[in-house]
Amino acid sequence: MRVAVTGVTGRIGANVAADLIRRGHEVRGLLCRDDPAAARVSGLGLDLVDGDLGRIDDVRGALDTCEAVIHLGAAFQAGGPFTPEQYFDINVKGTFHVLEVCREYQHRVKHVVVTSTDATVDKYPPGGFDAPLREDSLPQDVTAWYGYTKTLCEHMADRYLRADRLPVTVLRFAYVWGPGEVLTFPQFRIPYFRGQLATKSSGEAAAARAALDRAESEGATLVVARDPAGRSWVKHALEIRDILHAYSRLLCHPGALGRTLQLASAEPFAWETVVPHLGRRTGETWVDLRLPITPTHYWYDLSAARNAFGYAPSLTVEQMIDDALDGVDSGSLIPNYSGT
Repeated sequence: MRVAVTGVTGRIGANVAADLIRRGHEVRGLLCRDDPAAARVSGLGLDLVDGDLGRIDDVRGALDTCEAVIHLGAAFQAGGPFTPEQYFDINVKGTFHVLEVCREYQHRVKHVVVTSTDATVDKYPPGGFDAPLREDSLPQDVTAWYGYTKTLCEHMADRYLRADRLPVTVLRFAYVWGPGEVLTFPQFRIPYFRGQLATKSSGEAAAARAALDRAESEGATLVVARDPAGRSWVKHALEIRDILHAYSRLLCHPGALGRTLQLASAEPFAWETVVPHLGRRTGETWVDLRLPITPTHYWYDLSAARNAFGYAPSLTVEQMIDDALDGVDSGSLIPNYSGT
C-alpha cells in the first residue's frame, strides 16, 4: 500500500515510516523545507516531498498517489514554544488541508488516520480518578492551545466522516515516550517536584521542599510521589513500539473506520512500584513523599481500541526501563534527534 506520513521526521513519524517500509509498504513523507531533522529519515528508503501543511497545494502534491494517510504533523507541547497562531495554523489549518485533499482523492484514499492526544481532556482533578477513563468519560473542555486545537482537529475529522463519508480514524495518544526516554522522565525526579512546589506558600509545601532538599543532600535523585492521603501517583503512558503495533493492525481495518480511539501502554504504572524499580536498575536512590500538589492519578480503558482493530499493547513501564538499559531494540528504533 502507498502510505503518506506527515510529521515524518518526528520521533514518532520517523519510526512509523521505517516500520511501514519494513512491512512492505511504499511510504511518502511530507518534509518541511529546511527541516534540521531531515537526516534522520534520509536513509530509510522514503519518497520525501518538500512541503508545508499550511499550503494546500503542497499537501495535494504530497498525497496525490497515496492510498492511506497517517497525519502526525503537529505543533505539540514539548516541541515549542509555539504561539497561538502557530498552533492554529499547523494543527487546525494543517489538518483541514489533509482532510480536504483526502476528500478530493477519495476515489483512491482508503483510510485517513488523524493523530490526537489525551491533552484534549482534563485528567488532573484535585482528587484524581478512581476508575479507568473511556474515550467519552470526560468533556473536551481544555483551553490550553495545544489541547484546544487538537479538539478542533477531532471535530473536523468527525465533520468529514459524516458529511463526506471520508474513512477517518482518530487516535488519541497518551503521554508518549520515544526509545529510552522513560529513563529521563522529569516526573520521576526531584527537580520536577521542587518546581511544582516553588510557588506554594503553605506549611505543607515548605515541609515538602525541606524533605526534598534533605533527600537530595543525602544523594537521592528520584521521588515516589503520593497525594496528601498517601495514595501513589498513577499514570498511563505510551511507548513508540506500541504505537507501531497499533498501526500494523489499524490501517484499513473496517472496525476502526469512523472511530475515535485511545491508545496507551499495556497497563498504567504507579510511582510506588516503578520508581524503586528504576532506582534498583540504575543505582539511584529515592525519597517517598506525600506532596501538597494536584496529583497524577488516571488510567485508560483500552477496550474500544482492542475491540475495534485488535490493539494489544505489550509493554509495561518496567519493561520499557529494562529494555532501555539493556539496549533492546536499539538497532530498530530511531532515537529522538534531541539525544534523549
